[in-house]
Amino acid sequence: MKQTASILNPFQPASLITITAEQHHSCISLHKLVSKIKMGLSFKAIHKTELVVNNVAIELLVSTDKAALGTLLNSLLSNMLLHGQNDAIILSAKVIGNITVVHIKTSDTGQMDAISKTIDKIQPMARSIGGCITISNSKFHGIDLAFTFVNH
Repeated sequence: MKQTASILNPFQPASLITITAEQHHSCISLHKLVSKIKMGLSFKAIHKTELVVNNVAIELLVSTDKAALGTLLNSLLSNMLLHGQNDAIILSAKVIGNITVVHIKTSDTGQMDAISKTIDKIQPMARSIGGCITISNSKFHGIDLAFTFVNH
């Protein structure tokens, strides 16, 4: 199955990136993938990456399209960094049956609209791997992104 989505890269000059996900499932260490994404963020975000906490269990493995998963997590994390106010961003994940839920949380309550627009643009790619991205905002708990997808 082939899925195409266009997204804005928040750390490059304003231009659309077209991403195409072709289903190639593999077993992935989610902790290692998140660490790799964190290390690969552009120079504009490097001063904020120390605020990113990878609480994904080291032994947690998922089975899905690695390229699509990496693109989605990179986009979500990049946008949380771009629109955040220097608050810590905590990534965690759990597996429930054949479903994986990745949470990206911050205590920051601003910039909800900007983050929502990004989610709207990448939602088709999330659907291509059997996933969905939701966002909630509370002035007491901050912003919580939940990215849920199917392990194949």
